[in-house]
Amino acid sequence: MQSDHNQSPTTADISDRWLRCRDVAMLLAISERQVWRMAQSDGRSPPILEPTRLRMPGRTRPLTRWRLSDVHRLLNPSEEI
Repeated sequence: MQSDHNQSPTTADISDRWLRCRDVAMLLAISERQVWRMAQSDGRSPPILEPTRLRMPGRTRPLTRWRLSDVHRLLNPSEEI
């Protein structure tokens, strides 16, 4: 009977990481306020960089995070991740 210790089904891909606003601002070389502006919708078009609200146990308010894959897609629109 063989077992594969090297393969883990829970290994996270780099594109699955959640980023805070300051991390996104650093990657894009813009201010945190500009990140929030990019996350706003004017009602006619979707936001450029859409955040996700994450509910965490023990917190009354959700956390706002951005996916690393979305930031990479914004930086390199022609590349697939």
